[in-house]
Order: sequence, then structure tokens, then C-alpha cells
Amino acid sequence: MPSSADFAVSSDSTSMWTVNALAETVQLVALPDFEVLKSIKGFVEPSGIEIEADGNILVSDIGASNIKRFSPEGELLLTFGEKGFAPHQMYKPAGITVLDDGTIVVVDWGNHRAQLYSPDGIWQATFGKGRSWTREKNPPPHTVTSNA
Repeated sequence: MPSSADFAVSSDSTSMWTVNALAETVQLVALPDFEVLKSIKGFVEPSGIEIEADGNILVSDIGASNIKRFSPEGELLLTFGEKGFAPHQMYKPAGITVLDDGTIVVVDWGNHRAQLYSPDGIWQATFGKGRSWTREKNPPPHTVTSNA
């Protein structure tokens, strides 16, 4: 999949969802032959993709600054997130993953931070330096410390 921005393989390894960045679609393809089984449109600039434990698909849309959840059949179930710079908002969400407890972690690329959302899409926390951190305000050398 040369135009894939990201992909997520099904738990049984017989298919995978891919983000087709050029076509601005998300596609379900069969493995190992890469036959396109399903295509979902309606994104501004899709970037990251993750398959949840129940088979639903999460897609981060950089251009729309939100996250979309689809059923395994491709039906839109939920859209969450809003464009902005406040702790509960996102700007150009790129990567996405789901923790074992269902917490959704979004790499809020445009805001230089990460965000945590509950499984139902409710904002929980923001962490990272954020947009206010710049090299000019915090010049090197930088010190990394551990809680250990």
C-alpha cells in the first residue's frame, strides 16, 4: 500500500485497515492479496488508524481536527474532538492508539502534546509541553529526570 499513511491489522491477521492519504479514504483490504474490500470516504486529511477491542475503527483526521469511530462495517458511530488550543481541544491530531482499558490516546501533533479520551470520546487529560513550549523560552541544555 504505497499511499498508506498508517495501517492496523485485524486480530486474526486476515485483513487490515489502511489510511489512503492520497485518496483521503480509509480502506479495508484482504491479506495477503491486498484486495480492497471496503472504502470509507468523508475525511479532510486522515492520518492515524486503530482497531478497538470490539472491532470498531478509530481514525484521526488532521484536516478536521477530530477523531471518527466507525463500525467494522464502515458506519460512522461517533465523532469527537474540536479544533483549538485549549486543553480539551485538538489541532491536527495525527497518531492514535487505544490502551488495554479502552482509553484513547491521541497525538495532538499541531499542539505538540498528547491527549487522553475515555472510550466514549470524553476528554480526560492532556500531557506534554504543548504549544507554549518553544526553544526560545526553554533553551538547551535540557535535563530529563525520572520519578524512579
